[in-house]
Amino acid sequence: MTDPDAWKAEVLHALADLSSRSPSAPHDAWRLVLAIGEARPSRASAHDVEVALQRAEAHLARYRDEVERVVSSGLHVEPLLADWAACLQQGHPEEALDQLLALEEILVGAEVLGLSAPIQRILTEVARLVAPAPAALAGLELLARDRLSLRGPAARALWDTVSEAATRVPRSAPPGVVTAWFSRLDRLRADLARGVSRLTERFDVEPPDLAPVTALGRASSEWQVRVEGHCPAGWRLRLFLVDAAHPQGVPLREGVDADFRRVADRWILDGWRLDNAEDIALLIVLAAPTLPAGESLGSLLDAAATSPELRVAEVLLNPASGRTP
Repeated sequence: MTDPDAWKAEVLHALADLSSRSPSAPHDAWRLVLAIGEARPSRASAHDVEVALQRAEAHLARYRDEVERVVSSGLHVEPLLADWAACLQQGHPEEALDQLLALEEILVGAEVLGLSAPIQRILTEVARLVAPAPAALAGLELLARDRLSLRGPAARALWDTVSEAATRVPRSAPPGVVTAWFSRLDRLRADLARGVSRLTERFDVEPPDLAPVTALGRASSEWQVRVEGHCPAGWRLRLFLVDAAHPQGVPLREGVDADFRRVADRWILDGWRLDNAEDIALLIVLAAPTLPAGESLGSLLDAAATSPELRVAEVLLNPASGRTP
């Protein structure tokens, strides 16, 4: 567990030191922003932290434009996410933890400066990567809970996601066909080198909501699934569900299957059911300005390598991992 007194002393020293000089160097600019972000969660309970924080925030305000420009240019989010994904896939827990702590720092600093794009990108990608509960997360739940008390909202969201996934590592594993599709989608992204930060349109899938089905006041073995996401209005959108019984993916028809519908730039899937608490499926989402209606999931992904406008995302549907209302 983190020693609160040692942590506070370190933060107070950083705030005082960095508030005494111009943050003209990139390293000093980043350290100032990070110190402020680390101090904010404790401002209400520690008067000395509050005083030092007020001074540091006033100092930041004087150099705000310069600091934001320097920090923004140095946030290398995509390479860091790619390295973290590789560590998870290769089963390297120590390297994965190092990358995760670096992502946490970016969240803390970006939150101080109000940079929403890197925050959204990191949280969305982390949720996607930990959905199958990779083995490299085993044992991280205690560390995640420890860090929750010392961080702001963005970093807490990161550690909440990691903690929940880490608790599932020994218990729940997706079927082989789902794991195979995860690997194929990751290879596709690597081949295309397509980063979401380069998009001008919003395209994502939010974490699913899953809840036990009740009928006549009694719970059944089934689970109700609701998933929402964003897709540019006017783009073609295709959804496929993959599970052990449907290894090639079941296409969902808009307005027909499982209450799959679109409203402006938002789409909703509300009504799909999993057979029981052990049932696991993978929802794969594809979108592009033009997209053939009759093609299979496999053929669409094959074509993606030569179609730079095609976007691909996925989310694991698992009662052990989804949110319950």
